[in-house]
Parts: sequence; C-alpha cells; structure tokens
Amino acid sequence: MGLVGDIPPSWWSAAQAHAAQLASPGPAPVPAPSTSEVVRTTIMPRMGWKLSGSEILKVPLAKLSVRMATSIQLDDVATRRADLHEDYERAAQGLPPRAVVRREDLPAAAAATLGAIRDTLARLWQKHGHGGAAAEAHAAAAPSPRQHHFWDCAVAKAVVAQINAHNPGPSPISQAQLWLVQAPPGFQQCVWDVVVMAALAATEHGRVRLRGMTRAAAALGIQTAAAAAPEAAVAGAAEAEPDLDEIPPTQLTPPQPGVNPVELACARAVADFWSRLMQFAQLGVPHKGWDGVDATHPILAVVNGEMLCAMPQAMELEA
Repeated sequence: MGLVGDIPPSWWSAAQAHAAQLASPGPAPVPAPSTSEVVRTTIMPRMGWKLSGSEILKVPLAKLSVRMATSIQLDDVATRRADLHEDYERAAQGLPPRAVVRREDLPAAAAATLGAIRDTLARLWQKHGHGGAAAEAHAAAAPSPRQHHFWDCAVAKAVVAQINAHNPGPSPISQAQLWLVQAPPGFQQCVWDVVVMAALAATEHGRVRLRGMTRAAAALGIQTAAAAAPEAAVAGAAEAEPDLDEIPPTQLTPPQPGVNPVELACARAVADFWSRLMQFAQLGVPHKGWDGVDATHPILAVVNGEMLCAMPQAMELEA
C-alpha cells in the first residue's frame, strides 16, 4: 500500500476506471486492415508514372485506364517511329541524315582513333592505285539500301521511266514526289496515290526477283551471270536484314544463258507495275474523290464513267 499511496489520486482513479472498462463486456476491438485494403487506401494513391517529357504530369495507378497504359507502354515505339519517319522524309528530299557525328564533336581519344582509321584506309586506297578524286569519291558515304533499291537501282529507274513517259509536266518526277506521295503537276492526288503504291510495290517485286536469280546462279556456280549483273551484286550485298518476301531456295530459277538478270528484273518490275494499275482500273471509278479525273488525265483516266489505264511504253534499258 505504500507504493499506492505515492500515486497521485487522479492517476489511480484513471487506472481503476480503465481496469473496470477492460473487465466489463464492450465493443470488440477494431480488426487490423486486410492486405488488399492497405494496398487500395495507402499504397495505390502513392504510385503512378511520370509522362515522358514532363516532370509534373503524373498518372496515378488508381486512375490508370487501358488507353493510358497502352500509350505509356508504346511511348518509346512511337518516338522511334517518328524518328524513322523523319529520316525517311529527309532521305526523300535529299537532305543529310538527322544526326551526323562529326570528328570535332567526339572526345579527344575517339577523335584520334577515328582519324587513325581514316588515315589507314586512305593509305590502303592509294596503295591499290586510287587517289585524288577517286579516293574522295570512295570516302563519301555509300547510299543506303533503301536509296539504292527504290531510286538508284536500274530496276527502280525502269519503273520511274514508265511514269515519266506519261508525265505531262515539264520535268521528270522527283524522288520526293515518289517517296512522299506528292502529286506532280498534271496529276490528281487520288491518281498519284495509286501510281506510287503500284510503283513501289513493283520495284520491290523486281528487287526480290533479281536477288532470287543471282542466288540461284551463285548456287549453280554460274559466275558469268553474276559478273554481268553489277546491280544484282549490289542488291544482294546491301541487304540490311532478311527479306520477309524472300523467294524460297527451292523456287529459285537462274536466268537462261545469255540473259542479263538486271534487264529481266527490270522487265518484270515494269510488267508488275502496269498489271497493278490495270487491275485497279478494272475495279471501276471510286465513288468519292475522283471528280477531277477526266479523259485527258495521264496513266489513269475516266472516260464515259469508266476508268481506263494507259499502255506501257517501250523500255530503254541502260547498256
């Protein structure tokens, strides 16, 4: 009792009241929250994503929708696609690549290494009898496979020549007009859309056929056929990645003796181009967007309510 006497009366009364409350029946204690409740009320409000390019805008996890999640997931893909589109547009307009690493922008060690490599290549190039303008031309950047296959190659030139033969404008079509689907003077945009799709598809058809012929010739050891087709060598060597439309090896057919594979590929590409246009013309005149196409329109014309396709022009192959 001596110790109890030392406790202040108010404290002692409070302790006795609390003991009596615990001893008497009362409401059950509040249960601990479940894990799901803790996640919903405590964790989720504090989680989310920051949108790229923004330090303020966030997407809380609790308010995340399927559309927002898809956008966040594909953000890098969309950025990459936009970069590829910009590279394509610059190539079509003949502009330099979007980002070119210059020697002066590199760190000192990297710049020195790059300089040594270039000097070595220059010495090797001159050692084999090349120099001056030839060396400078060799040092220039080689065209990309896309540039070669769809514009510089003889197959692409053969298809473009067919378009130029029917071009009412004062000058030949440009690479930008073809690649960016920009209708040249004298063409309605609706017609030009069809012409470009047919031209690019036919060029790819000719490229695949050319590569197939050269692969077949190489498989059979026909060296003369490959030697007579410099364009075919470029078409096969400049592959950046495997073709999805590649001809199976069992279906490869080498060219007949005395037949130039490049000329054969050009002819097949031109035939494919006009075949696509004629098939489109057989579908009839579309209901919308073709009001400005009359009987005098080049390549595809509308005469008495029917669509007519022009006839192919004679091919002039390069020697």
